[in-house]
Amino acid sequence: MKIPLRRRRSAHTWVALAWDPHELLAAVARPTANGIELLEAYDVTLDKDVTLSHACRELAERLRAAQWTSYRFLLGVPRSLVEIISLDLPPATAAQLPALVRNEVYRQIGDLPDDTPIDYFIPENDRTAADGQSTIQLEAGALRPDTSAVIKSISDALGKQPDSIVVRSLAIASLFRRQVKVRPQHTVLLNLMRSNADLSVLDGDRIMFTRSIHLTPLPDGNVDIHHLADEVRMSLFVAPQVETSSEEPQPPEHVYIFADVQSDSQFVEQLADELQLAVTLLNPLAGTKLNASMDTELAKRLTPLIGILCDAQKQEAPLDFANPKEAPPPPRVGRKIAAYAVAIGTVLGIVGYQLRHDVVIAQQAADAVDEDVAMQQQLLKKVRTKTDVLDAVQRWEASQINWLDELRYVSQQLPAAEDAVVQRISLAPSGNGRGVISMSVKVKNQSLIAPLEDGLRDEQHSVSSQRISQSSGGDDLSCQFETSVLITPKPVSTPE
Repeated sequence: MKIPLRRRRSAHTWVALAWDPHELLAAVARPTANGIELLEAYDVTLDKDVTLSHACRELAERLRAAQWTSYRFLLGVPRSLVEIISLDLPPATAAQLPALVRNEVYRQIGDLPDDTPIDYFIPENDRTAADGQSTIQLEAGALRPDTSAVIKSISDALGKQPDSIVVRSLAIASLFRRQVKVRPQHTVLLNLMRSNADLSVLDGDRIMFTRSIHLTPLPDGNVDIHHLADEVRMSLFVAPQVETSSEEPQPPEHVYIFADVQSDSQFVEQLADELQLAVTLLNPLAGTKLNASMDTELAKRLTPLIGILCDAQKQEAPLDFANPKEAPPPPRVGRKIAAYAVAIGTVLGIVGYQLRHDVVIAQQAADAVDEDVAMQQQLLKKVRTKTDVLDAVQRWEASQINWLDELRYVSQQLPAAEDAVVQRISLAPSGNGRGVISMSVKVKNQSLIAPLEDGLRDEQHSVSSQRISQSSGGDDLSCQFETSVLITPKPVSTPE
């Protein structure tokens, strides 16, 4: 790779780094008033002989050779190294929310070290902000226990600690939202690279599902459209169903692809025909200035890094584990009281030297009383705050679904073993405190389906079945169908 002989060193230079199973990518950039200027890009192929640590050491040597020594380090980690969960939290103020999120993440995940970095964000379409008046829906993330070792190996190889640690798939989604202001509610987002692709299923601004796809290129080097379409269909099949008011699964309406903007339009037409969906090609470099010495072919593969850099410039990274959201510091009441005491002492000193001694003694006594009152008020405020949070959590926990009870309830309604067999069953939260049990069932004949649905249906359970078909197997269970049970917990009364 050609490296210019002279570089401008600047503390305002940023280096963004991300990797996948096949390669490590890094971009050197500088924030400007109009966006991001890409100065240089680097790639290192990963294989069994070149580990991530080796690749980072090679990158460090290239940066030093190009005189990039003073920079802000932005690290994008794969989704597989992060636990991300959706939370429905009780009402809380902005100051209470960080502690409430942290407690709930530990409660749901359970095996995290005490010093685990935890951050959260409220998607824009759920942003009824934490105003203490309504239920808060947000996405929380925590670095997995083994991720710290990966980040340490990268930091040791580069000789720098990350100034920002973000999630690669979230950065790609952020870049998509900036480029496509008007978009359908349900979309598929693809980021095509050499031999793999990042795929995300979006519901508004919420990432419902994400995975990496390995693509085997055709002999001419192009993407196998049939393979890509099959991977998209499989991802949509296993992705969580988007909840709608009609209770019918809402399929994606559009596929957006980050790739080389010069790609043949025939590729888009063929993929749209395969998927029977609208397909739009996006240019990841739109709105980004390139240095004259940049390798443009490499720059077109920097979608996640451009997303990371844009998030950093606008300070809008959804999750940043190097800078997690924290409660604001408590007000420093003692400093104000001391200032008032000095002012009062000065005024009283002017009144007369004869009264100075008595006034100082009286002021000291008043200060002691004020400090004691302030301490008692702070203690009372903390007790009230923790009591409010505890009450809210207890009410919220009472409204949660007991999955063991639901599983027992479903098993009690099933026909006899010789009449029905459950091939697959899954239990998952469905938002707004509800849950979904999905089953694939084989029965002896179709007449058993309606009694099974009637047995499962009550005030808290709504049932819908689909994909009823005759089994091609030779067993007695000749009819196969899929059924979904939507669980709505009983409402919990709020104490006065």
